[in-house]
Amino acid sequence: LVILDANTKDRKDYEIPLDQPFSPTVSLDSKFVYFAASKNTLRDIYSINLETSELRNITNDEEFDSAPSVSPDGRTIAYASFVKDFQKIFLLDINTGIKTQLTFNRYNDNTPSFSEDGRLLLYQSDEIRSVNLSRKQEDRIWNLYTMDLQTGQVNQWTDVYSGVFTPRFERGSNDKVVLASWAD
Repeated sequence: LVILDANTKDRKDYEIPLDQPFSPTVSLDSKFVYFAASKNTLRDIYSINLETSELRNITNDEEFDSAPSVSPDGRTIAYASFVKDFQKIFLLDINTGIKTQLTFNRYNDNTPSFSEDGRLLLYQSDEIRSVNLSRKQEDRIWNLYTMDLQTGQVNQWTDVYSGVFTPRFERGSNDKVVLASWAD
């Protein structure tokens, strides 16, 4: 893991005894980095304390876990995990270790991101909710969704045939989203 100061170009390297670390996200207090990595072919979400270099497996399960996102209050991690054959969104209480599954059914959900106020969870899904009736069930195209964490209400925000990838709320925002997509 490498932390690079974009202003000073100072660099700090952390030796991590894991394979394929990816999707790093920094806690709001900048004391921890959360990321997905493999150990003995199991992919979990890990944290590293940037002051002490203490490494901790925070999901520690048999599932393939990825794409962590830290809540604005720093108490919860949202992440994607396989349930049978499909990726689902989970919340993990960092202090208690309690995991709560948020999405269900036979489609994939990935790349969660919290709004600044912590009320909305943004994610990409290949669920077929499209108003585009010409779309076939097997198309399974990633589009943009939000879940209101207080009410459980899910809304689809895009119907892009080319797909939506790695959406994130703009830092400090409850309504601006940055994402990648091919032009339609």
